[in-house]
Amino acid sequence: MPTEPIPGEEECTTSLCTLDTVLEPNALEAGTRLWMSSQYRQALLSDVLDFIIYENDNSNESKLFSIEGMEAERNGGEVDFEEKVIVDDSFKDNQCLMNVYEAMGKAPIFDNYLQNFDSDMSVANLKFGADPNFASNRDRKYHNAMAITNPPLNSNMINIDFNTDPSTSGNILNKPDVFKAVSLIHEVLHAEMYKNVGCRESC
Repeated sequence: MPTEPIPGEEECTTSLCTLDTVLEPNALEAGTRLWMSSQYRQALLSDVLDFIIYENDNSNESKLFSIEGMEAERNGGEVDFEEKVIVDDSFKDNQCLMNVYEAMGKAPIFDNYLQNFDSDMSVANLKFGADPNFASNRDRKYHNAMAITNPPLNSNMINIDFNTDPSTSGNILNKPDVFKAVSLIHEVLHAEMYKNVGCRESC
């Protein structure tokens, strides 16, 4: 049975030391570093290093994405390094949303949809989440929205939050699956507009 390392007793494996060297000092939260030091995370660690060093030439954007990705994995989410998409635990644990996302083919299919729309578009740097407190986290004018695409963060990560708040009329869980699918595509297009137009406010 897998066991977690005891705090303070983790080894600096070659891969973990390489990650420490590649990232800024203390860039990785201590708990996440400890979690990554487990022998059961070696495949993820290898994916992160390949992504940063070989696929993205040590870019700051790839480092920031990787940090968010490791945090998401630690908290029960999943990361698609090839498509640069994070599905956080709030989205992944919502079986209704996750089923639609998986039935639609996940990130590669969304990327294909965008490529058909415009060959320069991609799903890169997206993070999907579900917000059960949408009403308290959003302005009242958005309560009927099924989802909202937030302006890019400094890391160029764009968070798409799906409304799962039962107190709002926009609760996506009360909508048919076809609405959920259309909302996923719609919000991915909004994210692409943020990237291409350079919006930092509402697009």
